[in-house]
Amino acid sequence: MIDYFSLDVEEAEMSILQTIPWDKVTIRVFTIEFTTPATRTSVLDYMINRDYKLAKELQHDLVFVHRNAIV
Repeated sequence: MIDYFSLDVEEAEMSILQTIPWDKVTIRVFTIEFTTPATRTSVLDYMINRDYKLAKELQHDLVFVHRNAIV
């Protein structure tokens, strides 16, 4: 289990998220930067489909918490 993961890669978020072995690792909290509305939507949909809920939205960051995480 990983407690916290910060992803800030200037438009490569989805490419990187798709390489995570979701069946082998649980990440409790994610902060993912987005730079465009389209990226925001893609990341939000992708993470919700992986059992994460949006905990907070900052200026250009989405903070997700895994549904089974206790934080």
